[in-house]
Amino acid sequence: MSIYLNNSSSSFPKLPATHRALSTFVKEIGVVPLDYDSNSLTKKANEILLSARNGLASLLSVNSSSIFFAPNLSFVVEKLTDKVLSAGDRIIMSAGDVVSTSNVSDKLQSRGVEIIKIPLDKKFGVKPTQFKKISGAKALLFSHVNSITGATIPIDEIIKLGRKKDNPILILDISDSIGAMPINLSELDVDIAIFSTHKHLFGIGGVVGLYIKPDIVGRFLDFDRIYFEVAQGMTGIVSLNEGVNFVLTEDVSRIWKQIKSLRNTLQGVLEMCRRVEIIAPNPVAPSSILSFSISKHMPNTVAKMLEEQFGLIVGHGMCRNLGACKALGIYPEGVLRVGLGFFNTISDVEYLGTSVDRIATEGKKR
Repeated sequence: MSIYLNNSSSSFPKLPATHRALSTFVKEIGVVPLDYDSNSLTKKANEILLSARNGLASLLSVNSSSIFFAPNLSFVVEKLTDKVLSAGDRIIMSAGDVVSTSNVSDKLQSRGVEIIKIPLDKKFGVKPTQFKKISGAKALLFSHVNSITGATIPIDEIIKLGRKKDNPILILDISDSIGAMPINLSELDVDIAIFSTHKHLFGIGGVVGLYIKPDIVGRFLDFDRIYFEVAQGMTGIVSLNEGVNFVLTEDVSRIWKQIKSLRNTLQGVLEMCRRVEIIAPNPVAPSSILSFSISKHMPNTVAKMLEEQFGLIVGHGMCRNLGACKALGIYPEGVLRVGLGFFNTISDVEYLGTSVDRIATEGKKR
């Protein structure tokens, strides 16, 4: 079996409990939840939905009434910004975030919204001092973890400086951090948090999560809970429920300790490899992500060789983050990206290091 090191794209393997829960749901339930228990099957679907919501609330240290579900991240961001922003308003993003180069920013600009993109900083992701130069923002929209450098943004400083003048709404994408590192939204002054469920929450996709701060939920009343949850596949909720329960049982602090140890080992191994460059060797609060390149080797070619010759699966290319790749001077080739997960081991990352070194050395000989 291949060694999977691409958990920042989608986690693998999925949990045995998820296999069983999905089979049970399809065979014995197979209906969507409703806002009332119309029959015994609907009641069971509602119980799964409630369990997933309660689990997420425990993981994020918030009230379950603040947790919503929706079909996809772009849909959520578009709906949220529709409520917050009008023509002539200003939103601040990072030039190195996935969301800043997506169709969301294009739609905002087509509506006359002014987008200010803060330059990518390899160490900070978003450098807080940049906010001193900007005023008049209605919203801030950032990724908690940069998908290329792995930097975790200094959210406390950003909140302090970014809200000093205008008190904009802060929307934070925590897709690459939830489930992998502790997040206490009750202690952070984050208005809205959005996240995919197929990464460190071990879901199979088809649903995303959304937290809205209780005192502003009234501004988003058309986020009718049942409408969104019925609108997408219930299988996504079933798999999410099992994944969240797993993370809570294993303890996210322990998961985070393991991932940090793996990343430190991986960086040390790659630093010893010849002709290998780590894209951001010293980010602030490094996450589960580490990107690198091999001199005179195309990332997609190396990724193919790693899988075919060594049974290693890593991410490669621009990883949907055109902005970061341009800012880091790795466009259009992109990078080789490792996304470490709970099921990875020290031997996995050591084996990756020796395999990368072999590819780099044999390439030089040719």
